[in-house]
Amino acid sequence: LKAREEGFSVTPHIPPPRYQALHDKSLRTYFESRVVRKQLYDAGLIDCEGRILCADKYKGKIQIIEQEFAQAERQAALEAQADDLDRHRFEMMKLQRLLLMERDDRYRRTRGDTYLKKEMLGRPAVQTPKPKPKPKPKPKPK
Repeated sequence: LKAREEGFSVTPHIPPPRYQALHDKSLRTYFESRVVRKQLYDAGLIDCEGRILCADKYKGKIQIIEQEFAQAERQAALEAQADDLDRHRFEMMKLQRLLLMERDDRYRRTRGDTYLKKEMLGRPAVQTPKPKPKPKPKPKPK
C-alpha cells in the first residue's frame, strides 16, 4: 500500500492541453455560418478559404507585416511633413511677391503724384522746410 501511495501524485507533470474552439468538432456547424466566418476572417483567425490560421506558426510573418506597416506609416509622415514644408515655402514666396508688388505700386503712386503736382503747379513739388537751428547759449563768465 505504501508503494502505491508513493507512485501517486496529485500535481500533474504535463500541463493539460489548451482548449481550441476552432478545432472543436462539436462547433463545426457553428463556425460554418457565413456571419461567423466573416467575423473570424475580420479578426484574422481564418484565411479567405476558411483555413484556420495559427498565430504561433505565422508569428514571424506577422512581425514582418507589422514592421512594413510601421515603416509605411513613418514614410507617410515624412512625406506629409515635406508637403507641409513645401506648402509653407510656397505661401511665403507668394506673400513676398505680393509685398514687392504693393511696395512697387506705392512707389509708382507717390512718383506719379509728385509728377502730377509738378505739372499742375508748374513748379517742383513743395518740400517741407527744415527747422531753423536754435542759437547756442552763451557761456557764463566766471
